[in-house]
Amino acid sequence: MNPLPSVTTDVVVVGLGAWGSQALWRLAARGINVVGVERFGIGHHLGSTHGSTRLFRVACMEHPGLTRVAERARDLWYELGDSTDQVLLRQTGGLMVGPPDGHIVSGTLAAASISGSKVEVIEHDNLIRRYPTYAGFGPEDVGVWDPAAGITYPEKGVRSAIQAAQALGATVLTDSRVTDISFDNDGAIISIGDTVYRAQQVVLTAGPWMPHFVQRQLVARRTPMFWFEGADTDDTEPDGEFDLSSFPVFIRELPGGKTLWGHGARKAEGDNYGVKIGMEDLGYNFSDADADDVDRYIHPVADYGELSELVSKAFLVAGPRSRQGLR
Repeated sequence: MNPLPSVTTDVVVVGLGAWGSQALWRLAARGINVVGVERFGIGHHLGSTHGSTRLFRVACMEHPGLTRVAERARDLWYELGDSTDQVLLRQTGGLMVGPPDGHIVSGTLAAASISGSKVEVIEHDNLIRRYPTYAGFGPEDVGVWDPAAGITYPEKGVRSAIQAAQALGATVLTDSRVTDISFDNDGAIISIGDTVYRAQQVVLTAGPWMPHFVQRQLVARRTPMFWFEGADTDDTEPDGEFDLSSFPVFIRELPGGKTLWGHGARKAEGDNYGVKIGMEDLGYNFSDADADDVDRYIHPVADYGELSELVSKAFLVAGPRSRQGLR
């Protein structure tokens, strides 16, 4: 049998979602001979990058050491946006709410303290006055305002990063499935269709397909995303009560310990999305899945029954109108 055709390169990036596309861009910017491989099309809707927006924070409650990473990411988002004439990051500021000893507030303050990030603590009474669309506060709830928080646009980011990487000489293979990755003394051997690629290194950024490639305890998690509209059409229009400018990025620990995250609507300058709100992973509200066999249907009770109930209690329109603010 004739051997499969072989291509030699420095690095192969497997998976061109948010992580892989950015890795491809930065490697190409360093003058590295890099090949990016995407099983589907660029910016496809089947992976974990789909869904219009993601939260961006600098004072990261998960670990104080992430602040420096977030600051570098901020600079790169702006650099990529400028180079491709796209808005990829909006720093609207973000509100973190909960009891002072809860993981949202205490984690944010710890990150800000260690990194020197400037945040504002909003005491309970002032929190109620400043955010009339919020309801159901716990008696001890306070807020932490992170002026550097905001939203990124992952789908536009993928397309922009690929565009920038190709302009710098990167090779991009779409609709191309990696069937095997192995290693020898010379580096990595990546089988892509009927061609073998030999590289000094391979970057695995396969998202929910990672368990297919690595022998580690990894599992994909099915995580539907949801957007809400206002009870009145004007509520989510520019300058409405739930517009992004009035209802910025938030992470909120509710009385009882459940957490909601999200941001306001934006329907201007090419954006057209409602109020995005999701629940923190509680261990029962999202299910493990295989990326090739995931249930892509939406089940009203199981997928957003509890979420809708929490939203109806947490966000109400203030003033004389007695009605639910989001639906």
